[in-house]
Amino acid sequence: MYSLIKIAQLHLCFSAHDLLILLFSALSHDLDHPGFTNSYQINVGSWLALRYNDQSPLENHHCAMAFELISNPFTNITCGLNKTELLWFRKAVIKCILATDMATHGDCVNRFRELLSGLIDTSKCHSHNSTTIDDRVRHLPNGPNSPVEGADNLRRVFIEQPETRLTVMLILLKTCDISNEVRPPSVADPWLDCLLDEFFYQANAERRADLPVASHMDPEKVTRSNSQLGFLRGLLIPLLEDVSKLFPQLQILVDAATERVTYYTLLSQQQLEETELKMPQPDVTTLLSTTPTGSPAISGCWANAVTTHSIPVVRSTRLSDDSRFPLLQSSDSHPCSVVMELHRGPIVESNLLFRPGSSRTQWHSDPQPVSASLLLTGFKSLEAIESYRESVILSDHVPSRKSSTGSMVIASS
Repeated sequence: MYSLIKIAQLHLCFSAHDLLILLFSALSHDLDHPGFTNSYQINVGSWLALRYNDQSPLENHHCAMAFELISNPFTNITCGLNKTELLWFRKAVIKCILATDMATHGDCVNRFRELLSGLIDTSKCHSHNSTTIDDRVRHLPNGPNSPVEGADNLRRVFIEQPETRLTVMLILLKTCDISNEVRPPSVADPWLDCLLDEFFYQANAERRADLPVASHMDPEKVTRSNSQLGFLRGLLIPLLEDVSKLFPQLQILVDAATERVTYYTLLSQQQLEETELKMPQPDVTTLLSTTPTGSPAISGCWANAVTTHSIPVVRSTRLSDDSRFPLLQSSDSHPCSVVMELHRGPIVESNLLFRPGSSRTQWHSDPQPVSASLLLTGFKSLEAIESYRESVILSDHVPSRKSSTGSMVIASS
């Protein structure tokens, strides 16, 4: 809040009393926070929800704690205010802190937007009377549309319309409350980590209690990038854009938030690529769909194949005359996994390579490395698989493994 006051020169349009309210509200708006949201408090029927009748229990608690602290003569920072000022102080602080309940975000922003165009016009109007400007800002440039002139006009409106002033004040507090992402990454990132940890802890507690889990708190769905992209685009940037229309100096916050969108977009793409690289090789049952006779179905077969490096294969003369195992290869050199699937039922009569648009040819006579396409071979037993593996010589760098379904998968690492 202090930075916002300095950047937007809020001292030009708000009184010192109002600035005290803004600073006190900012300091107190999360006072004694238990680490669980309002929805959790209400769903479990906590003492806070019971005390405040499910109406913004956390925000009401923050307010109550703040005023309890300053009720002590040793910590009463409002002791110098008169009765009228004290009443306004209490009313404004309560309104501002209650507005930080995100359940009321839409209503607060809509009220501000209803006032925005009129306030912008007021700040741009030239007044020939500048006698209300404090002496401390007379050294600043004055004239039509200058910061001093516009602030003077806003100040006059704020004095005449306390409710308008209060609406702007609570919007300023809300802006500070959710603007972690406009701070330097070295400051913002640790706070984001703390927030996500808090969300995930609540989500786990809700699961244990069989309570609904908010999607933005679910550790199974949330990542840093997707959570912040939605938040920045849906909440923070629209709010900053509205506020910067009234206080143009705050455009730098819009720019900072936009930069974070770019950062998280790149991070999201990087995470997606890393996830794809780390994905385990699909089991044979997920690669293939089969007909009742055990023959592989052409539809969708190639689309589900996982491509790998070229797999050198050498023909075995022992199998060359065996009609049950004709070796077929694709006419082009596109490499993919070689899969030998075990069928415990009837033996597959032919072993085909499925690739739409590719011709199939019998294995040629000269043994040499080739780039094999998807090769499906049926066997009656595991012994038959081992016998076949001995007949098809693969290069040393190609490992083999037993899949969970009893199928043998041979593929490049």
